[in-house]
Amino acid sequence: MSFRSFPRRFHVWFAVVLAFGAAPQVLAQGTLVFDSLEHEGYMRQYFVFEPSGYDGSLEVPLVLNLHGAGSTAAEQLLYSKLNTVADTAGFLVAYPDAVDNFWNSGLPLDPGVVLPDDVSFLSALLDTLEQRYAVDEDRIYSTGMSNGGFMSHRLACEMPGRLAAIASVTGSMAPSVLSACSPGEAVPVFQIHGTSDLTVPYEGAAYSAPVEDVVDFWVDNNACPEGPGAGPYTDTLPDIAADNTVTISRRWLACQDWSEVLLYKVNMGGHTWPGSFPLPGAGNTAQDFLAHTEIWAFFRRHNRGQVFTGLHGPSTDRSAPLLWPNPGRSWLQLDARAGSLVRAWDATGRLQATWRVPQSGERIQTAHWPAGLYWIQVEGSAAQSWVKMD
Repeated sequence: MSFRSFPRRFHVWFAVVLAFGAAPQVLAQGTLVFDSLEHEGYMRQYFVFEPSGYDGSLEVPLVLNLHGAGSTAAEQLLYSKLNTVADTAGFLVAYPDAVDNFWNSGLPLDPGVVLPDDVSFLSALLDTLEQRYAVDEDRIYSTGMSNGGFMSHRLACEMPGRLAAIASVTGSMAPSVLSACSPGEAVPVFQIHGTSDLTVPYEGAAYSAPVEDVVDFWVDNNACPEGPGAGPYTDTLPDIAADNTVTISRRWLACQDWSEVLLYKVNMGGHTWPGSFPLPGAGNTAQDFLAHTEIWAFFRRHNRGQVFTGLHGPSTDRSAPLLWPNPGRSWLQLDARAGSLVRAWDATGRLQATWRVPQSGERIQTAHWPAGLYWIQVEGSAAQSWVKMD
């Protein structure tokens, strides 16, 4: 499959037209700004969503949200619903348009078709946004639908130093990109994909690598531990909606530099964005979870400062608690002030235990804890330590 034959069906699915003007457009409680950037002879257009309350006094995260093939930034804005999360969580979202509605993500092209260097363009766009906004450069992320997901994977391969994490919805990696990918560092990756996706098949195609091969690549790249008690951790999301889908999550934790790999395998899911409105002819749209909220929950756990923030907000506190032995078996000892409140979560984010640090030299009995990985946090410090229990 090549550029001109790659499915480009979005235009017939949307009946919404946004009015583009010089003045900022107001969307919900935030502000939508339309702008352009000249790059390599092309005038590239993009939106920026500013959350309500943003005044530039504090640095905030930034998310690139990339549309699919044949789609547009405006359609991705409406379809992904990411602004609803950004407005309450307080982060910026950039929605750029690709040239000819197709990102140069490494997918094969028809003979004679030449696309601009979108890695260079998106890097230039980040430069521009960092100059214009108070962006936390440790918390820049990329996500996208279909071709935008392919592009997010390519960004993780070719400019990992700019991104704290990526997420791909219905996008894979072109085989040529997968074989050449060498980030040189760990990159947290979240993959959401339906098993009944006919556009980017879960099992792969000539133009796209199998989803599980892509996930395995990032597991290896991030040096994620595997094996009994070490992951991956598998769970089934609650089947709360009559949408003909069931989602299985597989999560690899305690990877290099606090990175992580997460796969949501949407059984019977189509070429769709879970939690959004159905698209005719695209297959089932899962409603058991909202992709936009799950993506932000994943992103907020990671930053370029290599501080894993778990279920809490980002932090620059690197005073992680000291504990031993690690791996542990029946007890743990923690180097913290007596009386401090301590919490332990298992690898799925469930609270396992809460206790007060006893007097110096006393041990915490953990023989009843199931084998696996846990992260430990002392009250008053956002930094955490991992411990493996055998």
